[in-house]
Amino acid sequence: MIVSWVITKKFIYIVTIAILFCSVVIYLWSGRPVEIVDVHYYSGKDINILARHFPITDRGKLNWWRENERKILEKYNLPKNDFSVYIWDFGDGYQKLSPYDAEDEFYCFPDIKSESKCIKKDIYMPAESGGNYYRMFLFSGSGYFYQPKKDDDKLIESNNSTKLNQDKSHEKNHYH
Repeated sequence: MIVSWVITKKFIYIVTIAILFCSVVIYLWSGRPVEIVDVHYYSGKDINILARHFPITDRGKLNWWRENERKILEKYNLPKNDFSVYIWDFGDGYQKLSPYDAEDEFYCFPDIKSESKCIKKDIYMPAESGGNYYRMFLFSGSGYFYQPKKDDDKLIESNNSTKLNQDKSHEKNHYH
């Protein structure tokens, strides 16, 4: 009986220490500021931002965008009511495509003259605004979320496969 009590107490102690350690690591990791590594212009009103340490959660992405939207639009001279911003994970940095790489898994920037000019296609989020609409897409699991109005605090989930497929075909055309 005493042996099982000691084992149980030791197990609880180890689990508590592990949970505390994981909590500290997650807190420190999530507190890192977003690092904008590079920016590429797609056109006069569209840009690709390459970043590291972007928020993991949809709410975190939404909050980051709201805090930084005005600075991004001003710094990169984008029109306030007609823009597209695509924020990508910089991940392993610029890479040279090998003959074994699937080209559709990479996005290459034509303005870079070096052979190492591609990144893995891992988009954090796009945000768009034009005339009568304002959208911010947050891809999550089986569907995506979007913010229908600039000052709206709610995110609307869309799992409509037809709409999602239309948006994906738009992405493929726009990102190439």
